[in-house]
Amino acid sequence: MEPASPPIEASAPAHDVAVVSAFLEQSREMARWHVARSETFERRAGVLLGFASVVLTLIGVAGKLVTDNVVGADIKKAMLIGLAAAGGGFVVSGFFALQAMRTKLVAYADRRQIVDQWTAYRDDPNLTEVQARGLFVNQLLAAEDGTSVVQSLQDEATERSTQLDRARQAFAVGFGFTAAVGAALIAEVWTH
Repeated sequence: MEPASPPIEASAPAHDVAVVSAFLEQSREMARWHVARSETFERRAGVLLGFASVVLTLIGVAGKLVTDNVVGADIKKAMLIGLAAAGGGFVVSGFFALQAMRTKLVAYADRRQIVDQWTAYRDDPNLTEVQARGLFVNQLLAAEDGTSVVQSLQDEATERSTQLDRARQAFAVGFGFTAAVGAALIAEVWTH
């Protein structure tokens, strides 16, 4: 009987620099994309806030026009209520626009972790390029503390988008009431 040959040890496949580099670049690109989304929503919210503020000022002027030019008490009351509702819509719109613009906390790579890794490498330069790139991929996608930079940036952009949508909806309500009061005011002034 022949002696049994030793078992063949399966070696773990080595990580390829190009593949890890592709993951790193894609992670960075995702982070940049979410930052750009977030900044776009913030800018749009700022424009909406400014426009809502201007319209709120004009609602005061419209209230004065209604008070001075509308004869019938019932129609005057209805128009003033409509202007108040429009003002409420624009105030709510401004509130949500401010929410979309406020500073959010975003997870980012832990500076201490990078310093520790650099110190370890400086003292014992046995870290391969694949390992170094892998560390950076982990920092972007799955940090040691369970956070993800990319996920955090995505969550922030999504929250800004949600708040901006709410601001737009409230603005539309305010605009609808303003248009209705404006049409009624024109009809009232035209007929008298």
